[in-house]
Amino acid sequence: MSNNCNVASFELTGFDHSPKAAQAAHRIALEFFATHGGPPDRAAIRGGGQHGRPAAFKAANAKLEKAGFSDLKFFEFEHEDDPAKPFCASAVYSGHRERMASIKIRLRASDGSAIERLGEPLRALATALGADFGWFLTNELDDDGDALDAAGIPRPASELDDWHNLIFTDDQSPAWRRGRMGLLRECNLVPPAVLDAPIEGVPLRTWIAAAPRRGAVEALSPTLFLWTVDAAHRVGVFRALWDAGLIFDPDADVADDEANGEIGAEDKTPRIVSKALVAKRKRLIAKIEKLRDKGEPLVTVHDFFDGNQDSHSLGANAADGARPSLEACHKILAEIDARENVQAVLVAIDETPDPSEPSDDELWPSSDMIYILTSARRGDVERWAATLGADETSELGEKWPG
Repeated sequence: MSNNCNVASFELTGFDHSPKAAQAAHRIALEFFATHGGPPDRAAIRGGGQHGRPAAFKAANAKLEKAGFSDLKFFEFEHEDDPAKPFCASAVYSGHRERMASIKIRLRASDGSAIERLGEPLRALATALGADFGWFLTNELDDDGDALDAAGIPRPASELDDWHNLIFTDDQSPAWRRGRMGLLRECNLVPPAVLDAPIEGVPLRTWIAAAPRRGAVEALSPTLFLWTVDAAHRVGVFRALWDAGLIFDPDADVADDEANGEIGAEDKTPRIVSKALVAKRKRLIAKIEKLRDKGEPLVTVHDFFDGNQDSHSLGANAADGARPSLEACHKILAEIDARENVQAVLVAIDETPDPSEPSDDELWPSSDMIYILTSARRGDVERWAATLGADETSELGEKWPG
């Protein structure tokens, strides 16, 4: 592992989103900022009345701490990137869209100590959150393709990064909980299931300890371990893992899971594959971001559902049975929208995926709030929408945000 690293980052996942987890991530992130360049300069927060627009950190964080963490969905803190300063940090927490929350910390250290300085927050977050998977990048160089070529391993038919995308497809039994890794890097975050996986007749942890060239393993928490491998030996170790079937192969592993019934029909979230749908989604996201500059972004029922295949895009916490299917919700809301005494039905967007990230292509903008503009009585509206399974219905009157 390189001892001189200017930029490094890690991301942890495999833990449940909760107010307690969000508060712990917030506390540890700010403690890290305090010792590496001081408080963040900017913040973007979703939840507690904030809609993700970038703002000065002090004011945005004060609102968050006043509102509490029960409704927090996302935060991003960062320093202004000033090359003259010794440190520049950023932190991103996301817990709304994924069934498993995630936290990412990134540091630029001009003295080359980025890896060493990330150790403390990594250990604190792994313990506090109970994360059981993650990845660690150094100098932000993704040389996985070079490693595959050097090891003489043919690339799968799908894109190289598909392991990162498809490793999440089976929500009940993610690949890392079945003993499979992604692509081996110099720093690897692995759970016990990976270290217990068999290679050459012994558990992986035993195989590593048998030869210094295979690296070293450190326990970060009961659920997560750091395995470091020297760059000079990485390709050889990678080759051995591949031959033992411990490297996640999107083509083979997903096909095997489906054949063995490990991925049920309810777990197969439809994925956007059509270029037309990807283009439609990008246009919707661009429209939403323009609206966000003026306040809470609101889109029509047609715009929200047209091309939408993401079952967790509407009322994510109720998508597994507490509300009807996405198609049924579309039908109910379209029927309400068509009533003579209804002016409009608008979907409030609280999060949008990154349109430049291919692994997010199956994700749609998300919402947990619907506005119905009507002259009808509240009781009538509740009756129209009863089958949606909404948590509550409120009458805004003059408080209408639009």
